[in-house]
Amino acid sequence: MSKKWLIAVLVIVILVVTWNHEKRQAINAAMLTQGFEVSTLLRFASKEYFDGMGELPSSNAQLGMGAPEDYSNLALHSASIIEGGTIELVYKVNTGIEGGIIRYVPTIVPGMIKWSCETPDYVDIADYFLCEYVPVVEGG
Repeated sequence: MSKKWLIAVLVIVILVVTWNHEKRQAINAAMLTQGFEVSTLLRFASKEYFDGMGELPSSNAQLGMGAPEDYSNLALHSASIIEGGTIELVYKVNTGIEGGIIRYVPTIVPGMIKWSCETPDYVDIADYFLCEYVPVVEGG
């Protein structure tokens, strides 16, 4: 095999591997949107609860919503309201990480709730969404 032929084969292999990686990332990002859709519902319900009760909810039940697992779909294991009104989405393996977590953290500002999105699991999330990778700090 000539050097030119070997170089051509190597270039093709690199292109295929790169294309497959990009394709997988795009599919993972598409799967994550299934959880974002559910979070929109929970954020709206949380705002309604806050407007009526003057505090953030700490569970799905407080909102009259289904159990966290009721929101399971192709990509999502569960969607929960947890302490402090945070919305926690737990994903399935087809998002790239089994048990991957994305959280919407509320901050009360005059007249509204401001939501910030963060994840300890999806390192490249900012490439696709307005969400921040926040690694877990061990022992701190």
